[in-house]
Amino acid sequence: MSSRELARIFVSRADAQRVAERLLDIVMTSYNVSLVTPAEGEGLAAAFESNKLSELEVLELLLELAYRTEPEKLRSLIEELGQQT
Repeated sequence: MSSRELARIFVSRADAQRVAERLLDIVMTSYNVSLVTPAEGEGLAAAFESNKLSELEVLELLLELAYRTEPEKLRSLIEELGQQT
């Protein structure tokens, strides 16, 4: 499943904002945060400040960054969320 498809699933959830915050937490607390480019970080900061983390494009970016920085944590989160539906 692509990041876009998964983001579409997450954006339709009632708890999309909470999912986005959990993805952001995975990315920002990673020891591999250096894999996030400055432009990507600025985009996330802007989305956070404007309360747009749960929008499709931002969720897609968060998924891609979580996969890049912490693939195992992302897999665990996806499994957990799948069991909550």
